Amino acid sequence: MKIFGSFLIIFTAILSSFYYEKHQKEKQHILKDIQEFLEFIKSQIEYFSIPLDEIFSRYKCKNETISSLISKGQVDCFNEKTNTTIQKCFTSLGKGYKSEQLKILDYACNQIHNEIVKMEKELLQPIADFNWE
Repeated sequence: MKIFGSFLIIFTAILSSFYYEKHQKEKQHILKDIQEFLEFIKSQIEYFSIPLDEIFSRYKCKNETISSLISKGQVDCFNEKTNTTIQKCFTSLGKGYKSEQLKILDYACNQIHNEIVKMEKELLQPIADFNWE
């Protein structure tokens, strides 16, 4: 019975770590899609001065998070700082001068990139800290 109990504990720990890793990778993938979307918006504004409605209609939505951003202008699947950055970016789009919008998009893209790097480091950190000797 003790062997079964220890096997059950080890199996549960392994299963939960796989679930956590899968969940984090899904979040990274969504963040990368949002970053790609923001860069698309930036290029359309910067080079063609296209209105937002037309930009949104031209973009092919890859996942429902981006379609939620287009329709509601909000997202709730990340930490508070990332959610706030994305929401402020989308609420300020279409307001102000072209240069202001481009700076806001640059800032949001940089913050998202930093969050992706942070998430990747968190996934790899336990492996790097392990004593392989």
